[in-house]
Amino acid sequence: MLKLLNKSPHQRFWCGDKKGFTLIEMIIVVSISVVIIAIIVNAYIASTRVFQQETGRADIWLEGNHSLEVMSKEIMKSRKIINAGNQSLSLWLEDLNLDNTSEANEIISYSLQGGNLMRTSSIDTTILSGHATNLNFSYDQPLNPSLVTIDLTLSDGQLLSTFEVKAKLRNF
Repeated sequence: MLKLLNKSPHQRFWCGDKKGFTLIEMIIVVSISVVIIAIIVNAYIASTRVFQQETGRADIWLEGNHSLEVMSKEIMKSRKIINAGNQSLSLWLEDLNLDNTSEANEIISYSLQGGNLMRTSSIDTTILSGHATNLNFSYDQPLNPSLVTIDLTLSDGQLLSTFEVKAKLRNF
């Protein structure tokens, strides 16, 4: 049984045969616990930041690769380049009515408009990328190109990624 005794402030809280903790020991334990919790919280915050940055980097990479894949496949499928500019490209994609003439519903275009990489056809306009900062087309021959090089730069505000692909038209 515990007995209440008059003891000095430096002695243990518990009386009798049981040993207890002094106030100083409790303060030390609480201080160490607070430091450990602060370290864990800082590590969590740092890992969350790294995760968000890597997720942003992966999103930009996927967006850039998807955009170039769509453009290169359509360039390789196209029958002819209609307009070969440095910042835009128009293609005769397919001959739908089989008359060997290009018509508006058979032409697609790629261009950069206000940070968006656009794919335009007579039916609709699609945004291939919403983070585009630069789009450049270059050609092996200026008058009758058979090989198109696409340079695309994407940015999410912090990260700048540049992509390049070469696509050859199908009849060359």
